[in-house]
Amino acid sequence: MDPTRPHGLVTCQLLAVRHGQASFGSGNYDQLSALGVRQSACLGAWWASRSIRLDALWCGPLKRQIDTARHLVEVAAGLGCRLPPPTIVEEFRELAMDPLMQQVLPQLEPMHDPEPGPVTAGHRRAPGLAAPSKIVVARVLDAWANGRVDVGSEESFEHFEARIRNGLARVAASGGQVAVVTSAGPIAMTTRRALGLDGSQAMRLGFSIGNSAISEFRFSPDGMSLHSFNSLGHLNQDEITYI
Repeated sequence: MDPTRPHGLVTCQLLAVRHGQASFGSGNYDQLSALGVRQSACLGAWWASRSIRLDALWCGPLKRQIDTARHLVEVAAGLGCRLPPPTIVEEFRELAMDPLMQQVLPQLEPMHDPEPGPVTAGHRRAPGLAAPSKIVVARVLDAWANGRVDVGSEESFEHFEARIRNGLARVAASGGQVAVVTSAGPIAMTTRRALGLDGSQAMRLGFSIGNSAISEFRFSPDGMSLHSFNSLGHLNQDEITYI
């Protein structure tokens, strides 16, 4: 976007929200933890305190995405702020990471993992849980994004990118202010489009996106731009997580 153009030429604003903390290490990751519910509620209260108005509220089809949207809407409504009911939009589904890891990891050369344990980006390690570290996951995503591995029946980087691009086109066409509750992968890909990042840069960016964080993008006739990234002002420091 050309900053010298009038603000009125902004045709749509997107508030991209990452879901609240999911249940890492449990039998079903795709559900919010107790902290994830609280993070979602905090966001709803934050928006209510600012009397935010949305023309549409969309969410991906995963349970953690749907429940984040549901909790924030309920809390906002209890504080007198009526938000639109969430509409499920398939394009904003997260990449299926577990099967992709199973497909790609055996194709990579073995390496010593200096960071055993769950992916936490340095925050709130889940006790007693074994999982690939951030470094291992980053290697898989880098190989995937650069087409260096056979993904088999799993979603390719090109397909994932096209899916997110289609979702963003729907946002742009809707106009107004739209919030989308999604996941780190789609938000990283959206940032890639706004900033012209390469695939590897976008995938690394995903590790820095906090649970319930808000990133704002603006659409104009000139294209799409990033206005703010990974805002977590609605949370206390001990409520911030990245898994």
